[in-house]
Amino acid sequence: MLLTTYLANLKNVPDNANKIFIARTMPKLDPKLHVIHDASFAPSFLTLNTYKDGLISWDKFEYLFKLEIETSFMKFKLKKLASLCIDNDVALICYEKDNTQCHRRLLAEHMKVNYNTIWKEMETGTKQSE
Repeated sequence: MLLTTYLANLKNVPDNANKIFIARTMPKLDPKLHVIHDASFAPSFLTLNTYKDGLISWDKFEYLFKLEIETSFMKFKLKKLASLCIDNDVALICYEKDNTQCHRRLLAEHMKVNYNTIWKEMETGTKQSE
């Protein structure tokens, strides 16, 4: 199953889940948490910064990031990730608390539609059962 959440909710990700931090920059985390960093799932620097600087709307960001998702490299990465989700819990983690305007939701929706991946956004403060 694919789980998505944000950094402050990391403590509620099941211990057995593969934890992948998918932002451009990785925060300093306790190595015992076993979180890997994969910035290849993050929006491009240009797309992210033009949105963060208020130069484009969320709708435009979403459009641009969906184009990035359609690149052959990203499709390759997402297909591998979907395969991992078949027999394992995988948590995609980033900084944004609200997933309605977050790239992790866009990735998860793409995986659900294109790879039939079972996906759940984790509730804040609720330990996900293993």
